[in-house]
Order: sequence, then structure tokens, then C-alpha cells
Amino acid sequence: MDSNLATWRGIKAGDTLSFADAQSIIKQMKENKGVNPIGLEVKEVLIAKEMNNLGEWRFIQLAEGKWLMVKIVDADLSFVLLRDAPDWEPSTRKQLVDKELLFMFNAPANPDKFEYPELTYVDNINVTNSEVNSNEKTKFFIKPQGELHATMNWQPARSGIGQLFATIVEYATEASKALVDSQLVFLEYGTEGGNGVVKLLVGRPVNPVDVSLTPRK
Repeated sequence: MDSNLATWRGIKAGDTLSFADAQSIIKQMKENKGVNPIGLEVKEVLIAKEMNNLGEWRFIQLAEGKWLMVKIVDADLSFVLLRDAPDWEPSTRKQLVDKELLFMFNAPANPDKFEYPELTYVDNINVTNSEVNSNEKTKFFIKPQGELHATMNWQPARSGIGQLFATIVEYATEASKALVDSQLVFLEYGTEGGNGVVKLLVGRPVNPVDVSLTPRK
């Protein structure tokens, strides 16, 4: 892996990412593709910068429903390979309230009268789903940084869409559990705080040495 932060800050559509981690190689072997790394083309990149300069992210869209989250804090890089959570439809806070699908939010002080931006994310989430850790009940705990807020932009830029604002909330399982799907991320973004679309992503960390980038020629 190229440890140059500028390389990862400059990732763009058309570049190729190759994954040589154990789970990717096992997948290749099950599909009779040998022990070769999985190569995926970058489709789009969501670039997010925390408002108090605590860090930045690149949400890199690969195949449909699959993402690599590259997180940069000071000189440190961390990678999480994510996918759209099963049985989850990206929705606004209003839509979630209307559907009474509120497991991710703390109850407001006055449930009968509140503004959508007032809702805050819970400290832990239980998931039981056949597509997440093979139906094993999984408890995800919010990471120490809690909710973070960022400015966000698409690369390449989408026509008619300017500055976006995002809330990013990361969760992890207990390390001792050794689960495959050990990471969960809420990515909420839109033109105004509290009115964006909430995406739910789940997946696993990958070691930076198992990810390589080939720039588009």
C-alpha cells in the first residue's frame, strides 16, 4: 500500500482498488478464481471533512452497494470495507419517524414535540440478520469519537448538487468476539443538517497492506 496520504486524498473515479485480505482471497477461491486479489473499479467518491478538523473520510463506491471507507486522522490511515446493510432503505429522519423505525436514535426529551435535527444516535445497536455474521446476534458499540459532523462533496461532482453536510457515526463489536462483520456505520448526508438521507453500512476493517491502488491511466 502506498502510505502517501496525498495518494489516497487524490483517489478518483476510474482508479482500481485491489484487495488481498483473507476474506477477499477466500471469496476468490470459492469462486474458483485462485488466490488472486479482488480488483474493483472506483465509481464515485464522497469526500468528507470533519468541521473541527478532527479527521476526514473518503467513502469510495465500488461495485453496487459496496464501499471502502478510508479514514485519515493526522498521519494515520484506516480502511473499512463496507456494504449497504441488508433490509435497509436509505431514508430521511422524517421518513424514519413516520415509519417508527427509530432504533438508531435516542428518545427526544419531549417525544410529542421535537425537531428532527435534535435526534442523536444511540450508544449501541443489536443486529440479528442472516446476512450479518450468519444470523448471530451482534452488538455494536459506538466508537469513542461519537457523532461527528462534516462538510461533504461528491467526486466527480453531481450536476445541481453543491455543498453537502454529513453526520458520520461509527460502531464496532467487541474485538474478543472475532466476528467477520465487526463494523457498522451510519452515513447521513444532505443539504441541511437533520434533513439528509440516512445510509446504514456494515462490514469489516482491512489492513492497509492488503489494499493497493492503481490510478486510472
